[in-house]
Amino acid sequence: MGFPIITVAQNADYSQSLKIISGIVSYGIFLGFSSLTGYILSRVNIKSQISSLAIFGYILSGAGTLGIVITLIYGLGLPGFYISIIIASVAFGIVETYEPSIISKSVDASKLGAGMGILSSSRSVGYFIANLIMGFLYEISPEFSYAYAGIVSIAAGIIILAFLNIQRKLEPVKI
Repeated sequence: MGFPIITVAQNADYSQSLKIISGIVSYGIFLGFSSLTGYILSRVNIKSQISSLAIFGYILSGAGTLGIVITLIYGLGLPGFYISIIIASVAFGIVETYEPSIISKSVDASKLGAGMGILSSSRSVGYFIANLIMGFLYEISPEFSYAYAGIVSIAAGIIILAFLNIQRKLEPVKI
């Protein structure tokens, strides 16, 4: 979430102190909407968490991230940034809720701790690598950085949906 905070603060058409505040507000928006999403999802029973994760987690996150690219290119200002951040934060709340839930349902109870540990370490390595790439691309152009993140996120969602489709075709027909 650090990159949108910096981007909003750098691109706000205000004095320096208001630029900083607009960046901080973007972080509050992100945390608020992602936590609200997680809270709502904890109260709802979704039949297919994996496809929901792919569509409303990864693909929606990519759409929100690409919204930042559009905001930068067309100069949509704070409304464009905040709307994009809301979209990305809802998607983040979905990812943060469904990934552990899917692990808890797919890993044997005796290995649940290891499954959650693998998820945590995978996320950490993924965030580290993604932040390195985003930082490098951000130095070239913020638009490149966000385009990369958006495309990778959408591709991840499409890959999951493709594997789910293949899995459904391979399952025997139940009579």
